[in-house]
Amino acid sequence: MFVGDSTVAQRFVRPLESNTTTREAVAVEGVSCTYLTPHLVEQETAYAADHLRFSTVNPVGIKNVRRAGVDALNRILGHRYEWVEEGEVRVECDETIPYVRSAREGEVIDIWQMSTAERWVHCVLWCLRHAGPSDVVLIDEPESFLATPGHAALIDEIARITRAVGCQTVVATHSWAMISRIAPECLRLITRGASGGKITNVTSAERVLSALSLEPDHVRALIYVEDDMAARMLEAIIRRFIAHSANQFDGVSSGGSDEAARAFRVTRRSHRLSSVCVLDGDLRTNNEYEDCLFLPGGPPEEELVLALAEDPERAAELLETDPQTLLVAIDKSRFVVHQRVFDVIKTSLGCRDLGSVIDRCIDVWLENDRVAEEARVLASVLIARASTPSNK
Repeated sequence: MFVGDSTVAQRFVRPLESNTTTREAVAVEGVSCTYLTPHLVEQETAYAADHLRFSTVNPVGIKNVRRAGVDALNRILGHRYEWVEEGEVRVECDETIPYVRSAREGEVIDIWQMSTAERWVHCVLWCLRHAGPSDVVLIDEPESFLATPGHAALIDEIARITRAVGCQTVVATHSWAMISRIAPECLRLITRGASGGKITNVTSAERVLSALSLEPDHVRALIYVEDDMAARMLEAIIRRFIAHSANQFDGVSSGGSDEAARAFRVTRRSHRLSSVCVLDGDLRTNNEYEDCLFLPGGPPEEELVLALAEDPERAAELLETDPQTLLVAIDKSRFVVHQRVFDVIKTSLGCRDLGSVIDRCIDVWLENDRVAEEARVLASVLIARASTPSNK
């Protein structure tokens, strides 16, 4: 990809059959290139394990990963990290490798105790976070070792960090989930030709998927909800409790409870697809919707704001603010229509991304024991419904 006289400055050097390392810093007219492959990440960590005396491991530059980053790791890997910190470990002379330590399920583990998928994901994101505006990061098949539900979450986090640090990132992938998340103008199709590789601009992700003979997991159930907020909450429930089956569901924001129920009652006649209607919790006593399912609790916006108010310390941690500032933001939202509640909270907290604020609030909501139990029941019913067409 980079042709001409170039200087390769490797982070650390040791014998490898491929005569390269996982991270190659290639200087070409002021541009630094970092090349990442799954196989070489494993070789690199194995080499470090063989040459380090673990009793004397002394990581440097240790920093906590911000809450948004920890949440992203949970979505990617399906774990429940309590915290994650990262730094570097010196291996030989001035050569270093990424060092990661985390707590999940009450146990603290480091990068050598993690699964292959964990090490790979942590290394990719660490390298991106340490890139700068003059860097290019090349990532070969980032979906390696990951279950399918983690693919979209990983490419989303790669894109978020790339934008934050200002580097350029090139990803080589065969994952339909990743390809489907990328804007068409950013996609290129590479094929073999008589004179070598051919790079083609594409107009849609579907064109790429077709050319690669890739198909996504088939959708088995349509889920009709009232609005975008309900869709976001339901997506979080599915991602948390039945992530392995997330691709079987396609959520449809219908514009109201009656619209969702009507659409459900039509499509449940299908012999091939299951159909489910999940309405806001405050409608569960309405006899008109006795054939529908319901989100946990009451009205969605009220549920989320209540969750923030009940545990302001945890909510403030996730939203990267302090409890008092958060309580002031909640108070300001009391007198606006429910559609604008989170716009007011976002503005009061000085946040830029409304979707991120809502997602953090949903995370707080789902940590409530009552809500989590109702959500688990809902998720199990969705799995059962997806297994059988609605007209059976």
